[in-house]
Amino acid sequence: MKQRTTNQPALRLLPLVIAGAILMPATGRAEGDSRRGKREFLRCATCHAAESAEHRNGPSLATVYGRAAGTVEGFGRYSDALKRAGVVWTEEALDTWLRDPKALVPGNAMVMPGIADARVRLDLIAYLRELSTRNRTTEGSTR
Repeated sequence: MKQRTTNQPALRLLPLVIAGAILMPATGRAEGDSRRGKREFLRCATCHAAESAEHRNGPSLATVYGRAAGTVEGFGRYSDALKRAGVVWTEEALDTWLRDPKALVPGNAMVMPGIADARVRLDLIAYLRELSTRNRTTEGSTR
């Protein structure tokens, strides 16, 4: 009796697909969750407001995403180090800052030691990006 063989090309390609996935570098970053980020922002809210022109010990973060560091109107207590840093608050800059503010801008006045959890940082960044977009849209519509 002759044994039947099944032609399963997908199974034969499986080792190649797995090898490719392992050897191929990641091409994108994971996205944060802005709802979780809003909850995480509560730890920032002791020093920073999410409302435009409301400053606390630190500046309002209402339009921080995409803005040059040290430039929020009405906040005059930026450190010289931050004003001269030449940093624009992109996802990468915010991630580095939130992980270790002193590493990104030595001599800055931020007292937060940093957030080690990458997921928390991504969520906060997603919230700050959404908050900034919403506030810029609102500000533009009232002019």
